[in-house]
Amino acid sequence: MARVVTSAAPESPPTPQRAWVIVELGWEHNDEFTSAEGEYPLTQLFFDKVLAEAECQRLSAEFFAAETPTEFEDDFAAYLDEAEHHSFDEHTVTWEALLERGFPDPYYVLELGSNELRGES
Repeated sequence: MARVVTSAAPESPPTPQRAWVIVELGWEHNDEFTSAEGEYPLTQLFFDKVLAEAECQRLSAEFFAAETPTEFEDDFAAYLDEAEHHSFDEHTVTWEALLERGFPDPYYVLELGSNELRGES
């Protein structure tokens, strides 16, 4: 008696419903100041937003630890009002003070849309 063996084709895992990437700001130095120039998604894909945010915070902390605002040569006038700018000491400014005044986060988390998850453009 012949035995019929059937094997079920392995099911492909379901397409995740949500995914995130971390986007890095590019920076350009123009011989005087450094400014944000472009946004570049990193290659790692996250299916857990909490993990993406944790990695984003780690990368941002690395960025801020690498150099001081003075070493980075940002245009401080862009973040200070007229009164602050006159009494401003660039050697004592902190990243926190610049962030409070609008300096952009060097990395941020971006949720991908359903088209990107399906590989459509």
